[in-house]
Amino acid sequence: MGAKVTYKELTTATETNFLSILSSKQHSVEVSRERHNLIVSRVQWSAGALSVVTLAWIVIDAFTMSWPLWGILAIERMSAAAAFWMLASHRFKVGRPGSAYVSVGALISIPAVFLLAAHFTFQYFPYFDQSIFVSTAYLYAPFLIAVSLSVFPLTVIESALLSVPIFVVATVSIVSTPDSFGHVSASATLLRLFLIAGISSIAGMSQLRFLMVLTEQSIQDRMTSALTRSVGEQRINLQFALATRKQHSMAVLFIDLDNFKSINDHYGHEAGDAVLQQAAWSIRQTLRRHDTLVRWGGEEFVVLLPRTDTPGARAAVERIASVGLGLRPDGVPVTASIGIAERVNDRTSCPTKLLALADKRMYAAKTAGRNYYVDGSGETARFLHLDGNQSANLAVRESVRCDTRLELAA
Repeated sequence: MGAKVTYKELTTATETNFLSILSSKQHSVEVSRERHNLIVSRVQWSAGALSVVTLAWIVIDAFTMSWPLWGILAIERMSAAAAFWMLASHRFKVGRPGSAYVSVGALISIPAVFLLAAHFTFQYFPYFDQSIFVSTAYLYAPFLIAVSLSVFPLTVIESALLSVPIFVVATVSIVSTPDSFGHVSASATLLRLFLIAGISSIAGMSQLRFLMVLTEQSIQDRMTSALTRSVGEQRINLQFALATRKQHSMAVLFIDLDNFKSINDHYGHEAGDAVLQQAAWSIRQTLRRHDTLVRWGGEEFVVLLPRTDTPGARAAVERIASVGLGLRPDGVPVTASIGIAERVNDRTSCPTKLLALADKRMYAAKTAGRNYYVDGSGETARFLHLDGNQSANLAVRESVRCDTRLELAA
């Protein structure tokens, strides 16, 4: 049995999903990295194909247009093809947002600039010197550029910004050659382009949502929805590097649920899974948007707290205590032993040492009798404040656990 999902949590998740489609600010580090890599990959593949097609079209212009019109267009096409090829062969930095934005912006801008140049070239030649088929292809090219937006996993804001050069080209086409679209009015042409760009944007947003779901599933622990240890280690390494470079504080909490093995032994693994799910859910309710919960292994969790000093980490522990970690099958509150470590206060030079300190202090909390937390001062503080009956039940359970261990040793 999993932890129940409240209406507030469901509403928050829906709002987060909407905001993540609207803007990239809501994306996790892993989603951003995968998305940026995918965009760059598709941009470079498309640019390579377009460089070949752009050059090949010179032959069609030569057979359907008079000289020197097709010669001028050939020069413009060779310039565009060279730009496409440079884009296709450029080595972008992996996983960087700047690489993705520059590459997709260039892919849209190169044909836009080429089409603007072509339309200005057409002004110096009589319209009857041009093939109607080919000239129409030039005029309707902005629609093809709009369709290309569907290839990329883009947010609403990104799609809107990338549509700007497309509408600029279409407007110039309408103004420079108003009779080229036949009996279709300028407003109808722009409306048609708007609808095509909108449909392409929806397709791109669908790709984005699908990518987000796949990425989140691959980085989350299925039972608790916390990050897996391997992904958590990457996140901690990244945040530690950022904190070191910007001279910010950064804290971690190492949380171990007390006497968890006894739940599996006496009530079964299904009951133990339910306790883990409830504990993870409770911890998440207390975290800020940029905090991270990691399932470290078994009944152990690590909480990453960027820009948090030791007092802030203690406050985070108190927030968790105020919510609680749920109940054991026998109705007694779940307690935990927690170790706190902070980058600046503990003067750690690497994330591995920071985690080792938090782990060591967690064991110190267990040695002190469990249901405690320990920070850099070395002093123990109680985690959950239980009433007399609950404390007695905990003492009995600890006594039974010790007796069982002695019997096994004998």
